[in-house]
Amino acid sequence: MAEMENAKTAFALFSLGAAGRQCGPLVIHVINDPELFKQFKIRGVTRDPTYDKDVMDSAVAVGAQYFILNTLSNTIEITRGKYQHIDHFDVKHDIEKYTRAQPLKSGFFIQNFTHNIAPRPLAMGHMSL
Repeated sequence: MAEMENAKTAFALFSLGAAGRQCGPLVIHVINDPELFKQFKIRGVTRDPTYDKDVMDSAVAVGAQYFILNTLSNTIEITRGKYQHIDHFDVKHDIEKYTRAQPLKSGFFIQNFTHNIAPRPLAMGHMSL
């Protein structure tokens, strides 16, 4: 009976990319934290980032208040056109721009920016990716 009561009062936490390097730890943290686990009804799926726009539209349609998105930079912009058609980056960046225009609170994070592609100091105060 307590589980049914929790289902009625818990907030939904829907994670796209629940098995990924960014969303996976979030889902695991909520599951392992007794207080958060009581507060959230978790649903996680793996996905192709090109479907995130459809999911965003659905979230807006059902009245979601928050949307957290993992994102990447637009490679054409950050390389001044040197690298183009890096679809994994560019699709996520396009979805970020679309998300920012939606009527809900959104959060973005770029985990790899502090690990795999963290800026590295160069001479004379310059940085390199």
